[in-house]
Parts: sequence; structure tokens; C-alpha cells
Amino acid sequence: MMGKFSPQLKELPGSVDVAGGSQREISSERPTTMKVPAVTGNEEDHLRFAQAALEREVLRTDLPPNEAEALREVLFGLRERNVQRIGLVWRGAFAEFTSPSENVRAAYDHLERYFGKTP
Repeated sequence: MMGKFSPQLKELPGSVDVAGGSQREISSERPTTMKVPAVTGNEEDHLRFAQAALEREVLRTDLPPNEAEALREVLFGLRERNVQRIGLVWRGAFAEFTSPSENVRAAYDHLERYFGKTP
């Protein structure tokens, strides 16, 4: 049975060589950990400021339903700190606004700075 899986076992880093019983060294060309970019406090501030601006905006009673729904979608992601979700929906959500208020523009600018993309 071990002979059947020997090729796969040899591919594992730090695996025991089935034939010789010696341990292989981990290759330095293959990273064993994933590098994750550090998020600085300044970048996190952009998310907080965007959330604060949108929290003020959601209190408005004169928002059209499509704008209110788009606003809630982005705000939900900000409250949950789900950066992946925000990254996927924020541009489309802000496209729903026909005449954005100052709070919406401020939130857009902060998200633009956080994600570092230009339109």
C-alpha cells in the first residue's frame, strides 16, 4: 500500500523518504508560509471614516430605495470588517447614487484610498 502513495509522499515537505528512511530537507525555494501585507492604522482609519460617513447617511429619510439598499450593503460589509466583500461591491453600490451627498462622496474617497484603485 505504501508503494502506491510513495510519489505523493516524496512531494511533501519534510517527509520521510519511504525507501531510505531518511528525512528530506525543506526546499528554500518553496515558501512554507504565505506573506500577508500588513495593514497599518492609517489604512484602517479609511474604513472607519467611510463607515462613519455612511452611518450618518443611512439616517436620511429621503433616500431612494435603490440608493438606500446599496448604502446598506456597503455599510454591512464595513460593520463586519469584511474587506473582501466591500472590495467586491463598493464601486457598484456607489454607482447607484445619482446625486451623492457630501457624506457619500467622503465615504467613496476613503474607500478609494483604502483600496488604492483609480476609477
